[in-house]
Amino acid sequence: MSKQRLYVEGYGRGVPTDDRVAKVLQLASALTAEKLLDIGCGDGSMSLALKKAIGAKEVFGVEISPEGAQEARRNNIVCFQMDVDEGPLPFDDSFIDVIYAGEIVEHLYDPDHLVDEIFRVLNPRGVAIIDTPNLAWWADRLSLVLGYQPQATEPSLRCGSAGKLFTSSIAGGGGHLRIWTSRAFKQLLRLHGFNIRAFVGAGGKATMPSALPAPLGVAYLAINRVLCRFPSLAQFMIAVVDKSQRRS
Repeated sequence: MSKQRLYVEGYGRGVPTDDRVAKVLQLASALTAEKLLDIGCGDGSMSLALKKAIGAKEVFGVEISPEGAQEARRNNIVCFQMDVDEGPLPFDDSFIDVIYAGEIVEHLYDPDHLVDEIFRVLNPRGVAIIDTPNLAWWADRLSLVLGYQPQATEPSLRCGSAGKLFTSSIAGGGGHLRIWTSRAFKQLLRLHGFNIRAFVGAGGKATMPSALPAPLGVAYLAINRVLCRFPSLAQFMIAVVDKSQRRS
């Protein structure tokens, strides 16, 4: 199955109501920018939420799904339909002030290429916000100890829930190819020349796994709410980076 086929129907729609997105928008509200780029923009709803938070005047997007790109354009996003795994971003060097790459790097065969491109097109005084699932999320640590497949990964595209402790999607793993721990994610960003301004942990939707009885489900939500405050244990990691650390 090609990536284009996988994401034609699965592109992002609307603004998700979860902890990760709330924290991204909170971090974005501390920034100001003229030009905003949303990589993997879906229908453009998140792009517009970021535009409002940042006060950007121009909003650009890239999206692999042709249908998603069309919807983004209808939402007044200057959107380019492309696979960021395969080509350069369609912008000049240092053109963008703020870049958001939300849950995109884990879907790429070559995430180094995209991180290099983010560095290239980001203004020297600009900021990028990049988030991704955490391989060492507390629930995945528990899953591995018990001999189960980590939730944020999947053994195949057809049978994504095979071997998982929770078969309901609390951290789906839909098409994830590269998954990092917090240590690996921070090191990757620094190796590509970025300075890490902030590194934040976040949860997903506050949903109880259907496999758990109600008392255990309530306990799961309480534990998740506490442990997701710590990036090394959180379901998602959000990095705020700039280019003040120069490449050697």
